[in-house]
Amino acid sequence: MKHCSKCGETKPLEAFSKDGKAKDGLQGACKTCNAAYHAANKERIAERNAKYYAANKERIAPREAAWRAANRERNRPRQQERTRRRRARKKALTTIPFTFEQQAQRLSMWPGGWMCGGPKEHIDHVKPMGKKGPHMLANLRPACAKCNLRKKDKWPFPTGRRVLT
Repeated sequence: MKHCSKCGETKPLEAFSKDGKAKDGLQGACKTCNAAYHAANKERIAERNAKYYAANKERIAPREAAWRAANRERNRPRQQERTRRRRARKKALTTIPFTFEQQAQRLSMWPGGWMCGGPKEHIDHVKPMGKKGPHMLANLRPACAKCNLRKKDKWPFPTGRRVLT
């Protein structure tokens, strides 16, 4: 349990964000108080950040570029997932949120692509979003690039796999 410096309530540790500079590793104000502060001061915070970036651009920009280059492969799957979620929202499809870790666990269930067993290069929606397929874990499968690009938005799609008897 920890005491919030803003609202004065005693709350569980999960109610506080991390802060590496603090003795206990947690921020002094709870997540609820921080969210309220940021909502009320959104423009002022954005203005302060823009001024800081403008004053320190020659120092910040190369550091950010180097970080992006070093972490390109690490962030690529996350960026792709954000893009898929945005497309699903735009099409007003059924979307059930999931974490990147849940997605990785789900896709690790297949040794190869779901259609031909080839290398796992793409993430495929079995029922395509273009045919009103939902964006959720149950509808995602790993696929090789060749099969996924050939499938496009076809539904249903014959996989060519033999039925085991």
